Amino acid sequence: MLSNYILKHGLIAAGLSIVIILLLYLIDPNLVVSGFTAVIFIIWITSMILAVREHKQQQGGFISWKEAVKTAWFTSMVTILPYFFFN
Repeated sequence: MLSNYILKHGLIAAGLSIVIILLLYLIDPNLVVSGFTAVIFIIWITSMILAVREHKQQQGGFISWKEAVKTAWFTSMVTILPYFFFN
């Protein structure tokens, strides 16, 4: 089930999240626990939406609810695992 679009969007989101956390920490360590980290959740949600959109396009413009949730879930797992290992 781990298609190219799931890995692509998941790893991009994980990389961006790690870079943002590093930048926030280098600027001021207190920023890591502030509201700026909400940007990371926006990146994660956006990556799931983009992966589902790409899956839908590859299937000719139609995707069932089950397939969309499965694609979003796998994308979130690919995103979250490297991020948690980093932290």
